Amino acid sequence: MNTSETVNVMSNFVNGMGADYKEFARLMGNEHRTLQQNFTKLCVAWLKHLSEVEYYDLRNEGSVKFAQSIKDQLDNAQLPLI
Repeated sequence: MNTSETVNVMSNFVNGMGADYKEFARLMGNEHRTLQQNFTKLCVAWLKHLSEVEYYDLRNEGSVKFAQSIKDQLDNAQLPLI
C-alpha cells in the first residue's frame, strides 16, 4: 500500500460517525513496540504540519490550535528507531 492509498484508508476511517478511536488506540497498543513508535512519529509529523498551517476554518480550527499549542514539544520529540 502506498502513501496515497494509506491516506485514503485513514480518511475513510475518520470520516465515519462510528469511528471508534478508543478501540483503534487499544489495538495499536497491541502492535509491536517498533510499530507503535513509528505510528507516533506519523502522528507527530501530522501535528507538526498542522502547527504550521496559516489558513484554517471552523472545521479544523481545533486541530490547528491544539497543534500550535504543543509545537515546542513536537519540535523536541525524541522518537528513535531501535
